[in-house]
Amino acid sequence: MRPNNEPDDDAIILAPDQATQVDRFREELRICETDAQRYELCVQKRDELLDRHAGVQILVAACEHVMSAECPEYRRRKQTKNRDSTQPSPVNQEDDAAQWDRFFGVATDGSKRLTPLKEVVRCWGRDVVQHYQWSSRTEKYWNQLRTTARRVPAWEEAVIGLNRSMLQRSKTVGRRPVQALVNPIEQADLENVRIWSREHPF
Repeated sequence: MRPNNEPDDDAIILAPDQATQVDRFREELRICETDAQRYELCVQKRDELLDRHAGVQILVAACEHVMSAECPEYRRRKQTKNRDSTQPSPVNQEDDAAQWDRFFGVATDGSKRLTPLKEVVRCWGRDVVQHYQWSSRTEKYWNQLRTTARRVPAWEEAVIGLNRSMLQRSKTVGRRPVQALVNPIEQADLENVRIWSREHPF
């Protein structure tokens, strides 16, 4: 543990509000009575930060789509950049090019989230996707969601299968119990819905 009077090197590069958040998190960890409590707090902070990161990625991807659709000059420069990607940029344009490269990278990651989730939204609705906060899950999970939504496009039917799977999981000895989370649905539950949908309708 870092002594209280030792400076935090991370604070040097953080914005003031970010440094405040880090300090608050450190204090919250220090007042925990057990290692288990500290670890649980770390899990909560991890999920909170990943949710924020995922949200920014999706926002950047959505804005990039708007830029491409609404700004001819942006579209022209993007196409030119793709064609001339092997050509060195003038020195005075290097910083701007680096910023765009960074932007495109974030937008690409965000698009990976948008593509499968858009299809899930079309099947099950925006409210469902937002309620379960699926945008913060992994790419493999999104693809499982999309496959399941294609198989059972009516949410009213899919939720019956998901609840049945989670109930079965909660009663099975040795299986991980259903957790009290915003999204308790595991990939195995999605797979079960697809299997059951082939055997008989809900």
